[in-house]
Amino acid sequence: MKKKEPLITVVTVVYNGAASISRCITSVRNQTYKNVEYIVIDGNSKDKTLEIVNRNADFISRIISEDDKGIYDAMNKGIQLAKGDVLAFLNADDVYANKRVLEWVAEAFAAQSEMDVVYGNLHLLKHTKKIDRTWISGKFYHWKLLTGWAPPHPCFFCKTELVRRAKGFNRRYSIAADYDLMLRILSKKRTKAAYIPKFLVNMRSGGISNANIRAIARANRQCYMSARRRYGVLRTSLMIFLKLCRKIIMKIKSL
Repeated sequence: MKKKEPLITVVTVVYNGAASISRCITSVRNQTYKNVEYIVIDGNSKDKTLEIVNRNADFISRIISEDDKGIYDAMNKGIQLAKGDVLAFLNADDVYANKRVLEWVAEAFAAQSEMDVVYGNLHLLKHTKKIDRTWISGKFYHWKLLTGWAPPHPCFFCKTELVRRAKGFNRRYSIAADYDLMLRILSKKRTKAAYIPKFLVNMRSGGISNANIRAIARANRQCYMSARRRYGVLRTSLMIFLKLCRKIIMKIKSL
């Protein structure tokens, strides 16, 4: 008997993204896997973003354009709208690295019906073309969380019911709510995660958590606050230190 193909919901949140949103949408449209629900949440853009989005209305399952309270508020709207078995977020500046990405993800979930999370590797790009860094995630083990490890959020595909059970993104963490959500899901001992050793997403470098030294410090402080609630002060301090070391090593390897 052929196993059920999961419906994958991909959510793109955008604000004034006219320069990149077309590439993002095209990378989802061109996927070989077709059991996809695509949702675009626009923050009431002032440029031509919505015009570009509406040109693809034949493919996009749901388009919302309204004011929001930030990126994670918009993402939470996507969570509430999602009808898929599996949920993922693809930022407006990012694209899938291969036309078969969603096919690989669907195969991983179908192969093991009890799988909760599927994730892979990430390319970080400069100016949407040149590879700046590579993020090799590696296999998941619960102990790795204590070393500051986390998969890249754009490559994180999770059962929708788990995301809802976790109550989505905590807007208290204005630039680290993605890390907080992944940590809350992955830290549960019963969570099962499968690693796809392939590049799933090409992500533009320079997001809000890495825009400058102040943003990096703020993001790490928020990661610390999130992890401290689970692991205490000493363990979390070591986690964040190791997390910073991981980023430094990743950067050195890219030079």
